[in-house]
Amino acid sequence: PLELKVVTASGDVITNTGKPNPFSSEHKPQPEDTSDNAKSLSLLLTFGKFTFLCCGDLTWNVEAKLMTPNNPLGSIEMFMVTHHGLPVSNNPVLVKAIEPHVAVMCNGPTKGGHADTQRTLRQVKSLEALYQLHRNVELKPEDQTPVEFIANLEPTAECKGEFIKASIAPGGETYSVQIGSDGDPRQFHTR
Repeated sequence: PLELKVVTASGDVITNTGKPNPFSSEHKPQPEDTSDNAKSLSLLLTFGKFTFLCCGDLTWNVEAKLMTPNNPLGSIEMFMVTHHGLPVSNNPVLVKAIEPHVAVMCNGPTKGGHADTQRTLRQVKSLEALYQLHRNVELKPEDQTPVEFIANLEPTAECKGEFIKASIAPGGETYSVQIGSDGDPRQFHTR
C-alpha cells in the first residue's frame, strides 16, 4: 500500500516518539528563521518497503525539533536533500539519523550543493549514492559527488536540463535511479 504522512507543517512537527536519536548532541542552534521556509511541509512517502522523505525547504532548527531527542522517522531509503543542499538546512541531527541509502539533491550550478551539506552527507555511513541535479561550479570536484552521479555538468547557459528519475518496483523491494532518459538505471535493494 501507498502511504503519505505529513511530518512537518507550519512549523509544527509530529510527536517525537521512536528510538533515541544518537546524533541529538550534534545540534548547534542557528538564528531563528521567521521565513516561510521554517514552515515547510515535509512528507514521508511509504510504498511497500520503500520510504522517501522530502522536507522541502525546512530549516535547521525545525529539523532539530522534529528529530530530538528521539527519531520519529526511523531509517529512510531515499532522501530528497533539503533546501537545494543549502547549509541553513540539512542539520546532521536529521540527515545522519535517517540513515538514507540514496540521496538526491536538487541544486543549481550556483545555488545549493553547499560544501557543508556535502560533508554532512559524506558522514552518513549508510549512504550508497548521492545524486546532484547540477555540478556546483563554485566547488572543487572533490567537494561534491562524483561526476557519474551529476545530471548536469555544464554551467547554466549550456545546461541540457537532464533530470534524475527514480522508479520503484511493485512492493518496494527494489528501485532504480537514472540520469536523463538515456542514462543507465542503477538498481538498489530496499533495506
